[in-house]
Amino acid sequence: MSIIKLSKPFNSKYKQTITDMVIDEIKSKSELNIRQDPSFESGFNLPFNEKWLLFDFGHHLNRLREYHDSRQLRYHDDGQRVYALGFKDGIKYWDNEEIDILMNTLNKILANNNFN
Repeated sequence: MSIIKLSKPFNSKYKQTITDMVIDEIKSKSELNIRQDPSFESGFNLPFNEKWLLFDFGHHLNRLREYHDSRQLRYHDDGQRVYALGFKDGIKYWDNEEIDILMNTLNKILANNNFN
């Protein structure tokens, strides 16, 4: 699975707080339609847009896309500390600009707050 390590791991009990802060910050400064991922792991998702719906990932990955209505990055933790975000099914459906916006915002929030 493809993962993106966080600059500073945080206590899992703060997932909701951090997710809300990141989404509010991103929505206030960009047009990225980011949402909370409703999965057990939580995290972030973006709806599929025309760019991704038209892109051909090959038969296997195109079939997986039939079951998802969004592009997901989910939290990875060890039961107590969140240390990374991972792409759902290992599919990198986020472009570099989207990842940069998310990770810069998330890492800034983690650096400026104590979520131990």
